[in-house]
Amino acid sequence: MKSEFSWDLGKYLYHIKLGEPRAAAEIVHKLKYKISILGMEKTFLFAEEHKERLHSGDTIFDGDFKEVLKKINVFLEFV
Repeated sequence: MKSEFSWDLGKYLYHIKLGEPRAAAEIVHKLKYKISILGMEKTFLFAEEHKERLHSGDTIFDGDFKEVLKKINVFLEFV
């Protein structure tokens, strides 16, 4: 899971950087199931909302989502 998460994180950041919110939404779709495995129910719901907004081109939650991803990444480094 660590390597998959890191790979998906990198792809998410890449698509956001290029201004491709719809492509980033597909990565969020993958990430939200990893979030679910970690038992983060509220974060899963947040990821779902973020994914829906990205599909419509809205990146308003990007900063908050990056903070969540950073925390998960740190957690996975210590597991």
